[in-house]
Amino acid sequence: MLRGPSRWVRSRLTDAIVAYRRHVSGRGPLRAVRCSFAATESCSAYGLRIATTPGRSLRETVARIRGRLRRCHDSCVYVTGEGALRWGADFDDLATVDARARAAEELPRTRGALLRAAIAVARHRGGPALQRLHAQLRRLHLPREATERLPLRNGDAYVRARGVGVMTRLALGFALALALAWASWSVAAALATAVLVWATLAWRRAGLRFARQARLAAFEVPHAGRRLLGADLGRYNAV
Repeated sequence: MLRGPSRWVRSRLTDAIVAYRRHVSGRGPLRAVRCSFAATESCSAYGLRIATTPGRSLRETVARIRGRLRRCHDSCVYVTGEGALRWGADFDDLATVDARARAAEELPRTRGALLRAAIAVARHRGGPALQRLHAQLRRLHLPREATERLPLRNGDAYVRARGVGVMTRLALGFALALALAWASWSVAAALATAVLVWATLAWRRAGLRFARQARLAAFEVPHAGRRLLGADLGRYNAV
């Protein structure tokens, strides 16, 4: 049972999630942002469920919510302009997709959506994981109408969005370096160099990841991901 400050922090965390769901989510600049798990249990709904579940420490609660926010990004599935399927880091190891979701207390429907996305990736990559993923999906015993899928996102737009974000951070870093120049030119130069190196690596990360996936793919099935995930490429912005 939580006492003292931990109980107060959990209560404020719950209030913040409720306020976000009522007044922020899907409004203003966030209108174009779609949670990867919106079809099953959105990140805010998951956070509210975890935060209000008794018997869990505050540290574990925060860790679970942070892990879900990371999964919302790393469980994305993308398609490039050439029709090739690409995927986030959570699908690099297909054998543990369901085990990690189960450990995070994801709902069965969310686990089903993750497994369907993993099946699409496995079809694209080839290898022995496909039958095992189908067996895991059957063991969930989902109702026939539970066919939720993760949204299929535009891979080219994702790479461009990462580039814009990196350029913004690069500009802010150089502005900070100039602001520090009055105190020490050596410190400013070191900071500017570090920012430039970091920005260069971050700029290439998404593109290099997709290029590596293209080399590792056992074969290409251009429209398999489009058919299996059943999403409109132009509907969602990359997040």
